[in-house]
Amino acid sequence: MPSHDDLNSVIVADDSGQCRNTLRTALMECGFLVLLVWDGLEALETASSTSVRLVLLDVRMPHMDGLQACARIRDLPGYGCVPIVMLSGYASAAMRAAAEQAGANLFLVKPISNLALKQAILPLLGATSVQPAVSFEWKRQPEPSPAYGEAKELAQGRRVLEIYRRANVSTKPSRGPDWFRRGKPT
Repeated sequence: MPSHDDLNSVIVADDSGQCRNTLRTALMECGFLVLLVWDGLEALETASSTSVRLVLLDVRMPHMDGLQACARIRDLPGYGCVPIVMLSGYASAAMRAAAEQAGANLFLVKPISNLALKQAILPLLGATSVQPAVSFEWKRQPEPSPAYGEAKELAQGRRVLEIYRRANVSTKPSRGPDWFRRGKPT
């Protein structure tokens, strides 16, 4: 059985291309290698041929739905403790109970934001918090030259009122709010 454990592989099974791409983006930001499949049958075949750290299954898929795929993946050797997350566009108590009975660790309702997905799945994998994909170190920028500085600050939206006041430009509108109601200038 080929292993992708060192690459942190994840299986994502969903018949919606848009949903697969959204999930792939969020998971890749966490550093996972994402294996995209179209239905539950492909998810089962992928799981039986490789080992992964996480499985995400849509409930409604053609050929084999997510609940059936979840139960069959859970029975595969090595998948007894792999977290399985069920995704659905609707959530009822019966659907959540069926997902739990099939062996799912978590049930999420779509659409789900990238941050919410990360916050839900990372604790399943032993992470305590969401880490930013990239971190930047803030550095103080040098002061711009006076001739160029005011134009740059104006373009960036800083100190706009102060610059206008120095240029003797009025910051008040030339016509009051009653101008439109009366139909003539004030």
